[in-house]
Amino acid sequence: MKAFHECELKLKIDSMEMKDAIITRMKNNGYIHREYSLETDYILDTEMKDLDKQLFRVRKYSNKEFEDLIFTIKIKGQDISFQDNMEYEICASQCTNHDAEYMKELVKNMTGIWIPEKLFFEKNIMEALDILKKFGFCIKRVIQKNVMCMLANMQKYCLIRSLNQLEHI
Repeated sequence: MKAFHECELKLKIDSMEMKDAIITRMKNNGYIHREYSLETDYILDTEMKDLDKQLFRVRKYSNKEFEDLIFTIKIKGQDISFQDNMEYEICASQCTNHDAEYMKELVKNMTGIWIPEKLFFEKNIMEALDILKKFGFCIKRVIQKNVMCMLANMQKYCLIRSLNQLEHI
C-alpha cells in the first residue's frame, strides 16, 4: 500500500497545439514515451453522503499487457489555497492482508460501514462494485481517461485527456 501526503499542480491542456508543445518540450528534456493506458474511475459515496470531504475511488486500469483495480482513499487537508490531501492507495494485484485491514478501517472511520477485506483483493470491476453496493455504497460519478505516460529519471509523469465524464443520479 502507498500512503503519502499529496500536493498536486494541474495544468489544463485545452488544445492539440498545447499538448504537442508540452510533449515536444518533454522529449527535448529527455523524457521518453512509455505507455498509453485507459483508466476508468468509479467515484463512490454512501446514500447518507458520508464522503462529502473525502474521496473513495475504484479505478480500473488497463494497458496492452496488464489490467488491475486500484482502490484509493483521499482525505482532504485543511488548506484552501491548493489541493492538499493524504492519499492511501492499493492495487488488487499487490494487496496484502495488512493493506486490506488498513483500508477497511479507513472506510469504517469515514462512513461507519464495515466492508469485507476480500474487496481489496478483487480484480474484476463488476464484482468489486457489486460488493460495495451490497454494503450501501453507490456510484456518484464515472470518469474515463486515456493516459499517456512519459518517463525520465525514474519519475512517472502523465498527460491525461478526459474522454468523458458521466454523472450518476
